[in-house]
Order: sequence, then C-alpha cells, then structure tokens
Amino acid sequence: MKIYLIVFETFFILNLYGQLSPLKFQQQISTTPQNIEECLLCLDNIFNYDEMTQCLHLNDEKDLMKFNEKYSQKLQELWLLNSFSSSLTRYFILHSVIAPSDMTEFIFRSYHRKLTFQPVAFYKQLCSYYDKNKMFPYPSKPVDRFKIGDTIRFTDVKYTYVFRMCIYSVTLKAVVEEKDTANNRIRILVFQIVKKYKKSNKMINKYRFRQKVYTIGINSWEDATFLRKEGELLGIDIY
Repeated sequence: MKIYLIVFETFFILNLYGQLSPLKFQQQISTTPQNIEECLLCLDNIFNYDEMTQCLHLNDEKDLMKFNEKYSQKLQELWLLNSFSSSLTRYFILHSVIAPSDMTEFIFRSYHRKLTFQPVAFYKQLCSYYDKNKMFPYPSKPVDRFKIGDTIRFTDVKYTYVFRMCIYSVTLKAVVEEKDTANNRIRILVFQIVKKYKKSNKMINKYRFRQKVYTIGINSWEDATFLRKEGELLGIDIY
C-alpha cells in the first residue's frame, strides 16, 4: 500500500509539472529570473538570432500580440509562469498581473524596448495595463492613494518540497502612519503577520518580505508605488 501511494504521488507530481523530475523542477525554479530586469538579461541567451530579430522589428501593438501568441508558451514552460512556485510568477502577481500570457506580453514589450534603445518604463506599462483592464486607477503620484489610518496588505507565497509540493502564504497587515509626498513614501506600522497553510492560520512575529525583515510593531518607510490598500487587487488566495 505504501509503495502504491509513493508511485501514485510521484506520477501526479511529474504530470502536474510537465514531466519534470523533482531535481530538475528545483533546478528550473532556481534559474528563473526574479524581476523584469533579469528577464531581459536571460532573453539575450534564450532567443536565437531569428527570434531576436523578430522582436527587434515589432512595429506596433498588433505585431507584439502576434509575437506573444507565438512565443508566450515557450516562456511559460521555461519559467513556470503557471506555477506559484515560480518567483517570477509571484513578482507579476504582486504587480496585479495575473494571466501568464499577460506576463509574457510585458516581458516581450520590455525586451523590444531594450533592443531599440528605449526606456523599459515598466511602471508606465503597468499604468496602461491597469487602465486597459479597468483596474483601480492610479493618480499622478501613487502616494496620493493613501490616507493616514489606511490598512495595507501584502502577501508572499512560498513552497517547500519533500515528497510533494507544499504551498503556504504569509500575509502582512500594517497601518499608514505618515506620508512623504515628495519622495512617494509612506511610513507603516506592522500589526499582524499571518502564515496560512491549507485551512490553518498561524500568527507569527517576524517574517522576511522582499529581502527585508518585518516584525510586529516595527515602523518602516516604504515606496508607495506598488503597495495596496486592503481590498485592492494584490494577489490570489490559493486556498
């Protein structure tokens, strides 16, 4: 019975992650770019001459859409953009870009701009994307969206792997205490950190978000550009 369960679970994992072995899956995760800048560096090595030339000569958004339709699946499989285990997937979700095809569209548009010596302007691309999809509007300065006393919330998604993939999320909540409009910053006071696994919630006192350690009661100045008030689209609840 134990052997049967192990065989079944192994088959399920291989099928779920595109026939990747556990070792190869972990290797693929470790080589996935973390942000848009790293994506552009990786594409220099991934694209062959013909693909790079096609991307260079994109004339308008229609050409970009056709290019994305042709090559989106290649990046989705390479960087596991359909999996929460991918740090790049979580990066885009934190910027409210949910669909894998939309993620690759951002990547290809940015790469075209790099090849044509234009500024990538990722933030401006995001604003256009939000407007196109009728998502929450951005004012002239992101900091203007916040008021003293507002609650902000951001979530990190992690995975562990032994015999199977185990995904959990950690959500931080904080209150806005001060605004620095000139520098587009807000000062927050962290009052809750919750670790969620399946149906259980555990209150914790400390967690590392985005290379920064947060603890209950800490005051921290944050860039307001990509912070969200509670209730705005930030990520996906996966349980």
